Amino acid sequence: MPSISHFQIYKPAEPCGLTGENLRETMGKVILERLSSNGREFDLKGYCVGSNGMTIFSKDERLSNLKRLNLGGNRIGDEGAKLLAESPVFSKLQWLELGGNDLGPEGIRAVCRSTTLKKLKTLNIYRNLIKNEGARFLAKENCL
Repeated sequence: MPSISHFQIYKPAEPCGLTGENLRETMGKVILERLSSNGREFDLKGYCVGSNGMTIFSKDERLSNLKRLNLGGNRIGDEGAKLLAESPVFSKLQWLELGGNDLGPEGIRAVCRSTTLKKLKTLNIYRNLIKNEGARFLAKENCL
């Protein structure tokens, strides 16, 4: 899917809708390919892992030392944001890119009220659907 600047945001073979063993295999390959050698950075910009992929990532201990996570353009939605916010796997995150993930107010609320993401220093949430309600959650309920 092209962006307004004509750069590809999502890869043509989008795994957003994968399920079952196909999902597990694909997400396992993505981790092997995109996780830095020291295990501290995971760049998934534009992979479209969706909330199904976040189900896999939120349980994978190989990601437990992450400091930087780029989920830009992955369409994780509110459900994926909740998985991210609640998973102890992501407790060491300091930098989180969530631009272009179809997050609504409830997804933003889950992230900003997370007790797991306490080390987070940078949060990017541009190009989402947070609306006024999500902005209020950020202003009034932010525990980060």
